[in-house]
Amino acid sequence: MRILVCNAFYYPRGGAEVCALDLESLLVSKGHEIISFSVEHPRNLPSPYSSYFPSYIDYPELLKNVNPSNIFRATERIIFCRETRDKLSQLIKNIKPDLAHVHNVGHELSPSALYAIADAQIPIVRTVHDFGLLCPNSSFLSHGELCERCKGGRYYQVVLRRCKRNSLPASLLAALGSYTHSFLKSHQTKVDVFLAPSAFLRQKLINFGYPEEKIKHLPNAIKVSGFEPSFNPGSYALYFGRLSYEKGLHTLLKAMAYLPNAPLIIAGEGPLGNELKDYARK
Repeated sequence: MRILVCNAFYYPRGGAEVCALDLESLLVSKGHEIISFSVEHPRNLPSPYSSYFPSYIDYPELLKNVNPSNIFRATERIIFCRETRDKLSQLIKNIKPDLAHVHNVGHELSPSALYAIADAQIPIVRTVHDFGLLCPNSSFLSHGELCERCKGGRYYQVVLRRCKRNSLPASLLAALGSYTHSFLKSHQTKVDVFLAPSAFLRQKLINFGYPEEKIKHLPNAIKVSGFEPSFNPGSYALYFGRLSYEKGLHTLLKAMAYLPNAPLIIAGEGPLGNELKDYARK
């Protein structure tokens, strides 16, 4: 089977990418052909389909200079990216996949990817890796507290509270994207099956109005061949993952302060990298 795999990035940037790449490896080992589709990025792994990848937008860098050109570019990408639609449509026309497995498309590829796939009458399976379909901030967190104020389509709350990076432009764009695709029901109507890695996430999707019959609970697989267990106690604590607010890293650092003789190693990258280094030096 030829399977089109759509994800924002084609390198192990975070959990969604690791999951997508591990699953790709598994499917290839079972005899399936994978057609990858992501944004262009200098860290991407080699792909025979990279010439079809749309350009990458660094939103924090772009929105440092708020001008009409940058606002239009960011808005088009979030709402409906024509570049994504056109390049993906061409890839589908040339390669003719049998099935599409969509991971994170969000603000990088935009939901226009779903329209390109659906227009070609290719079934779509979507793995939901976070709360981005329900919360414009993708995390149900607002300035350090649990938050579901946007439930029921009240996406203006993300603007009032500046939930997205504490930035008004970023929050406006996030709300606009949520309003647009909530109104169009882009995900509900284009996706044939949603895969939720946790029962909690499946129930949240149902609570927010997604069709229950379309949502299946399928835990993420673990590539156990990449791990070698050690049965002896170690000499340090390890955090391994993306360095972002919702991971609770500030809480971890505060807790480790009560264990001055227990070293902590933090391995990973993300938007909190420099902030965590400064915090640890205090």
